[in-house]
Amino acid sequence: GIDTQRFKPGNKAAARLQLGLAHDAFIVGSAGRLEEVKGHQYLIEAFQDVPENAQLAIAGDGSLRESLEKTATQLGLESRIHFLGRVDDMPSFYQAIDVFVLPSLQEGMPLSPLEAQACNTPVIVTNTGAASETVCPESGQLVEAANSKALSQAITQRMSKGESHAPRRFSIEHGDIKRMASEYAALRHQTLIFGH
Repeated sequence: GIDTQRFKPGNKAAARLQLGLAHDAFIVGSAGRLEEVKGHQYLIEAFQDVPENAQLAIAGDGSLRESLEKTATQLGLESRIHFLGRVDDMPSFYQAIDVFVLPSLQEGMPLSPLEAQACNTPVIVTNTGAASETVCPESGQLVEAANSKALSQAITQRMSKGESHAPRRFSIEHGDIKRMASEYAALRHQTLIFGH
């Protein structure tokens, strides 16, 4: 679960200023280790077909950082893709962006989509593992993994939608750590009573 008191809506302009992001662009955000399994290469490739006024901010570090930066340069996207490195203030990161994208090739039960949505930021998530359970059905979108075209189409659609359903309630109902802890406690209590 996630701490929905820590991850909450905030001031987008202030968050962008803090992270050095453009105040007037549509900002797509992604966060995670820069390793092959996280699928960032597909997200970078997707930006070839995303409208020019969109920029990508990637929070995180890893062994592929240099290679991913090189790919962005080779594709002529270096001015639109920002590698932020390690970001300690993740609530501000989610508050700064217009949509959060998790392009992973494999996942268990990712928390980052729940964190983003708790900040009222819609998500686009690859349909892998239990990731589908973390997406608000009214504002989020699932796409096929390892598919740059699907990612670019989903981002472009999100750009044309404008303001959408606020997904914070979904994160509170489906991912709040206090709520999940009490549900686990109730389940444990039932197990002790009934011996199952």
